[in-house]
Amino acid sequence: MYCATCGTPVAAGLSFCNRCGTNLNKERAGATSNPIGGYLISGVVLVAILGLGIMCGGAIALKKGAELQEPAVVFFMVLCFAIVAMVEVFLVRQMSRVLDSGRNQERQEQLTKQQQPLFQPALVPASEVRAAQLRTAPEPVTSVTENTTRTLEHAFRQSQK
Repeated sequence: MYCATCGTPVAAGLSFCNRCGTNLNKERAGATSNPIGGYLISGVVLVAILGLGIMCGGAIALKKGAELQEPAVVFFMVLCFAIVAMVEVFLVRQMSRVLDSGRNQERQEQLTKQQQPLFQPALVPASEVRAAQLRTAPEPVTSVTENTTRTLEHAFRQSQK
C-alpha cells in the first residue's frame, strides 16, 4: 500500500503516513451508502402495501357498493394484482441496477488503490543504479527512387558507348 499524497510505501493498518502525516483512513471514513437504494426499497414496500390495499378495498367496494357479480370483482382484482406486480418488478430492477453500480464503483476504487501510484520514490540507492545501455540505430533503408536512378544510370551509360 502507498500513501496517496507522497507515494511512500506504507504498512497495512497505519492510520497516518510516516513521511507526510496524511490521514490514511479518510477514504474509508468517506464511504457512505447510496441513499437512492433506501428510497427504492421504501418505494417497493409502499407500492406493495398500497397496491394490496387498493385491490382488497376496491374489491369490497365493487361487491357491496356497486353490487357487481363475482366474475367482475375477480377480474378487477387480477388486473390490480398485475399492475402492482409490474410496478414492483420495475422498481426491483432499478434497485438492482443502482446497487450494482455502487458495487462496481467500489470495485474500481479498490483496483485503483491496489495499483501503484504514478509517483513512486526510488527504492534503490542512487549509487547502485546502472546507466542504461544505448542501442545502435539500424541502417537506414534505401529509397526506391535512389535504387531506380542507380539502375537507370548504368543502362544509360551502356547505351551511349
